Amino acid sequence: MNNERSVEYSQKIVIFFDILGFKDLIDNNTPGLIDDILRTVYLSSEQPFENCYSINFSDSIIQIFEPHRDMGGDEKSDFTDYVNNLLDAVQRAQNTLLLNYKVVIRGAMVLGDIYYNKETNTIFGPALNLAATLEEREAVYPRVILDESIVEKLDVKDNEQLVFYNYAIDDDGRYYADLFQYIVKTKYEKSAKLPVLKTKVEEIINEIKAREMNVEKKERIMDKYNWLIKKIEIRENEDFDAARERLSKK
Repeated sequence: MNNERSVEYSQKIVIFFDILGFKDLIDNNTPGLIDDILRTVYLSSEQPFENCYSINFSDSIIQIFEPHRDMGGDEKSDFTDYVNNLLDAVQRAQNTLLLNYKVVIRGAMVLGDIYYNKETNTIFGPALNLAATLEEREAVYPRVILDESIVEKLDVKDNEQLVFYNYAIDDDGRYYADLFQYIVKTKYEKSAKLPVLKTKVEEIINEIKAREMNVEKKERIMDKYNWLIKKIEIRENEDFDAARERLSKK
């Protein structure tokens, strides 16, 4: 007799995060600090997002969101604005973790099928598998990448327009949540906020250089933070007035 219960997947936006260097954090910090770090990512999924869930397990954080939200436009522009808002929350978490704890995260955002039972804390599905695989194999740097299932539904994909959105296109063609694009969109922010972020990353780089560890491992870690410095320098050279003028003529 088949007693299998009827369980169905739901289509959701799923974000899978990994906290880089989590083992070292555990070994060298108090449980209270670790909890604060995890709470920072958790809080980024709270309201105004409806029916959102965040599940923490060690260095992995899974966030589940509705696949769409009425933002007052057509279907494609609504989806783009909604994803942009979700990335705003992701980047707030990135900013807080970097500035307060010198911690960076890597991850992937996908749109797909997932099952989550809050009562039993059971979660599985193709969307989770894909997000975890992309984080591990494709994200590489401390960035949250967007799967093609998200990108194909976006209304704005033009590099010049993206200067004022929360996502960007990386050198490898991957769309990702750009922390510095989120935090720096005006001349004032460039002069007031960007140097603080750059100083923090440089402090981390100097700490890594001073550590005793395998040379190959050190180079792999350095690559991640050098990537961050490169992104900061791109933002430092951005001419916002020229970008606005170009957009106004389109």
